[in-house]
Amino acid sequence: MLEIFMIDIITCYVKLNNNIDLDKKSGFGLLFLTVRITADTTITQPQQLNLYLKNTKNLIDIYLKIRESYTERFPQTELFIPNLLNDCKVIKSNYLIALHRFTSIAAKDQKYITKEEQKWLAKLLKMNDETVNEKEKINISPELKSNSNNELNQLIGMKSVKTEIVKLTNFIKIQQKRQEKGLKTPKVSYHCVFTGNPGTGKTTVARIIAKIYKELGIIKTGRLIETDRAGLVAEYVGQTAVKTNKIIDMAIDGVLFIDEAYALISNSETDYGKEAIATLIKRMEDSRESMVVILAGYSNEMQNFINSNPGLQSRFNRYIEFPDYSDQELYRIFEMNAIQFEYTISKNAQTALKKYLTKTVAEKNKNFGNARFVRNLFEKTLEYQANRLVEETNLTAEKLSEIKQEDIKYEN
Repeated sequence: MLEIFMIDIITCYVKLNNNIDLDKKSGFGLLFLTVRITADTTITQPQQLNLYLKNTKNLIDIYLKIRESYTERFPQTELFIPNLLNDCKVIKSNYLIALHRFTSIAAKDQKYITKEEQKWLAKLLKMNDETVNEKEKINISPELKSNSNNELNQLIGMKSVKTEIVKLTNFIKIQQKRQEKGLKTPKVSYHCVFTGNPGTGKTTVARIIAKIYKELGIIKTGRLIETDRAGLVAEYVGQTAVKTNKIIDMAIDGVLFIDEAYALISNSETDYGKEAIATLIKRMEDSRESMVVILAGYSNEMQNFINSNPGLQSRFNRYIEFPDYSDQELYRIFEMNAIQFEYTISKNAQTALKKYLTKTVAEKNKNFGNARFVRNLFEKTLEYQANRLVEETNLTAEKLSEIKQEDIKYEN
């Protein structure tokens, strides 16, 4: 089965790029995936891939030859595992969605997606359309859990965001109670605009809201479909509406989350972002009882984006601002990552880290990555720790787990 899976993955790359270049960003995903599923090891740092690069390239060459033999024997078959899953349609659907998302990420490495590449991505979606009927639903993200409020409360910081969500939840609950008593209720819009800088938790909160809406009966499933301009806008006339409708179809009975939504507008006359917006507005009206849309992006850019179209203005009137994290909150996020992966932070390292984060927050600019910055810092810290330990002998669990002051560095 592993052999067939690798053939499917490589087919997606061949269809996308016509060649496989592991030295490019688009080839990194294939390299990383191949190492993860074929090497008896756990990869935690990108630089670890260098140890496996030569063997992995040879292995991929072998799979390419195997693929040639398969395609000669089965010329009408492009993907093999979906054919084996015809009796397991939900699993088949999830598999095709995963292939599409994986391939889309690789495609984004390029400045533009060619017509042939668009056809292949569309074909993956079409295969899925043929798999899922009206009664079968696609589970893009995990189904509802009963602890969505706990998930929200456990997030670090975000006091104002949590307050807004609680207010929204309470309002919905009371309106539902009024309906049960036969009282009149105003029309409620569940669509939201999340504004704030990168790494402030907008996507994470969107996932939780999807679950809350499911609990409240607003939508049938707790899934969230994430996309952006690249997922909605095509390069050629007449393709954007089709592409946008495909994504929206996947979000029916759930939440559609569009990140950096302001990128849909452009001053270029040949840009098709306006077509995507028009399609979205129409589908929001047609599916107003079965889909919620959350738009996200920088505060000023999102306000200008909403103001640029009366249809957006009338449908989005609920704004939630995501503030930047404080230096103390960023430290807690770093600490949480350390606990999650069973690391300890020495007292000297704690002092150095807090000092560094305080300085970083004081000097930050608009593009500061907040939690993303901390995740990158944590990964770099583990790299420095590994370089410090690699020459040591008698490595105990304590040594392998402790982050010291000299490990707290960051390369801009």
